[in-house]
This record gives sequence, structure tokens and C-alpha cells, in this order.
Amino acid sequence: MRKESISDESLLSRLRKDDQQALASLMDRYFEPLCAYGHVLLHDWAQVEELVADVFFSIWSKREELEIHTSLKSYLFVSVKNKALQQLRKESRMPFQDIDSAADDADSEPNGLERLILQELNQDIIDLVHTLPEKRRIIFELNRFESFTYKEIAELLQISEKTVVNQMSLAIKYLRQYARAGAHNSY
Repeated sequence: MRKESISDESLLSRLRKDDQQALASLMDRYFEPLCAYGHVLLHDWAQVEELVADVFFSIWSKREELEIHTSLKSYLFVSVKNKALQQLRKESRMPFQDIDSAADDADSEPNGLERLILQELNQDIIDLVHTLPEKRRIIFELNRFESFTYKEIAELLQISEKTVVNQMSLAIKYLRQYARAGAHNSY
């Protein structure tokens, strides 16, 4: 992993002086990680890329009066989170549902009963994860689906690491209880 030669603070200072190269450097540094994070919430790459581009456009548009009281990295991730959550509320839809249907469409060869059972199980798991409270669901998805550490999640969501641990514990406990109940109720 290469070491970043110019600090975020230096790039932000240059950005405030209308340096377009500073914006390009920030985008090179953060565009992909921000998209990966936004994808946890929206699960639509095109929509996420547009959202992240909007965040950078907003920073450029407000560069002179921009006040950041945390690290620039945290500011960017929180901005993406807020825009993604606004988008979800606006669309009133649940994330993940489009991925499964796209995957089903891409795989046109049926595998019979096993495929059907796996699809139903996968959908059951997704539906169950969606029943978690929003904050707990986001924490769970970041950790289990995107491999973020508890510390990274705490920084991104601006909460304590203890809160992340507690929310993950509650999510796992809930999912285990469901799995046990489902095992007793099957056939």
C-alpha cells in the first residue's frame, strides 16, 4: 500500500484556493472507498457513483465556506452516508432486493430444487437482516458484507466502538434466535 504523500489537510487548503488538481487528488484517493461504503447502503453501483460524485461536486461548490470539524476522510464518509440515507428515504425502498433479482436473471440455468431452496434461504436471510433496526442493520452489513472493522465503523458512523460492539452483539443474537426457531419449525 503506497503512502499518501500529500495530507488531506493540505489538499483541503489547496482546494479552498480553487486548485482543481487538489479536487482530482481527493477524488483519486477517496472515490473508490466512498463508493464501496455507499454500496453497502444503496446496492446500486451507478446510483452510488453518482451520489459520490455529487459529494465531491458539493465540496467543490462550497469550497470557500466549507467548515470541517473532523478529519476530511470522516467528513466524506459521513456525507456519503447521509446522502445515501436521504436517497433511501426518498425512494422508500429496501436495499439488496435488486441484487438478487439481477443475479437470478444473469444465471439462466436452473439447478432444480437445490437452487430454489438456496434462493428462498438467501431471501429469508436478507429479509431477516432488513428487520433489524436501521442503525443495527447498517453496522451489521458494514461488518459482515463489507469487512469493515468495528473501529472503522465507529469512525464512519461517528459513534463509539462500544456502540458498534453492542449493536453487532444484538444483531447476531437476533439472527441466531431466528435460525434456531427456523430449525425447529422446518418440515
